[in-house]
Amino acid sequence: LDLKARLGILKEIAEGIAYAHDTGIIHRDLKPENILLSKEGTIKISDFGLARSLYEDKGLTRSGETVGTPCYMAPEQFRGEKIDGRADIYAFGIVAFEMLSGQRPFYHENYMALAELHMLYPLPKLVGKNFKIHTSLEAIVRKCAEKKPGDRYQNAHQIVHELSRHM
Repeated sequence: LDLKARLGILKEIAEGIAYAHDTGIIHRDLKPENILLSKEGTIKISDFGLARSLYEDKGLTRSGETVGTPCYMAPEQFRGEKIDGRADIYAFGIVAFEMLSGQRPFYHENYMALAELHMLYPLPKLVGKNFKIHTSLEAIVRKCAEKKPGDRYQNAHQIVHELSRHM
């Protein structure tokens, strides 16, 4: 896909995350396999099997327990901390990196080594690796995948706004 098409898909994913968060749902397992393209060409986010309410903690996970797919989990998920929508924003950043570069930013077969990569190491650079990505687009991806939730976009509407500027 050309860059414009990939940006359109990323914007639709961000809109889907924003909608879920607006209705009080955290996905907790956003990854490429859970992003579907309909026959009509629209994006659908699927598999809300690990989702939970933003507003109620029904004890679905115990303190210290982690859920999600490790290649896309936020640092706070690896640590077993209480999460909010910013964990989905982190996963979106990892998905966006993969979609723009064709490769995952972090990968290791060992769970603990992969957790360390997500918790401690910055994303590899997109710009200058023949991906033809503008530095301002890379900045959006980087902000989504910041290690500290407070350093990320605070809601997915902000991502939609920023991506719209690039289209």
